[in-house]
Amino acid sequence: GGSLWTDFNHRFPFGKPTNVAGLFGLDAMALPSFGVFYGVTNTFHVGIYRSPGDVGRPIQLQAGARFLGEEKGHPFSATARLAIEGRDNLQRQFATSLELAVARSLTRHAQLYVVPTITFGDRPFNSDLTAEVAGRRAFALGIGGAFRLRPSLNLLAEANYRLNANSRYSDAGSGITRPVVGFGIQKESP
Repeated sequence: GGSLWTDFNHRFPFGKPTNVAGLFGLDAMALPSFGVFYGVTNTFHVGIYRSPGDVGRPIQLQAGARFLGEEKGHPFSATARLAIEGRDNLQRQFATSLELAVARSLTRHAQLYVVPTITFGDRPFNSDLTAEVAGRRAFALGIGGAFRLRPSLNLLAEANYRLNANSRYSDAGSGITRPVVGFGIQKESP
């Protein structure tokens, strides 16, 4: 327990990952976000996450508990998370998410994970972020991997897809028609 970690991501949600000329989507508008998380114990963490005004200035509060671990002899690791998010710095348009992250080591250098998520009160990204829009129930499935390059350096890759057509918002003009793909670098410090 007692560990602190930060998360900074720079997402490019509007580019196409197959667009070679557009550097696989990196030429599109970017949305940076920042989070701080604290491991209260070795099995329980809390955190806060903030995204920019371009997506409504949401703040997300999160808590998670790990209840299975491969290091304890279980066949996989599992963590349950609860998150509450609200636009305009946690003041309106609230959403609640529940997720279960299940991970399995393939080798000492590679791990696969699956993350089913359900969100209550999910809302589309649209041009008028001040509009009061009714929330929807969204089901998503994330699949990813972590690959250890050095003892303190990991390469991460994931894809996340909304499973129910209602949560893809094809009727809102900002439809999510493909999986959202992400890559990251994780650096651990002593």
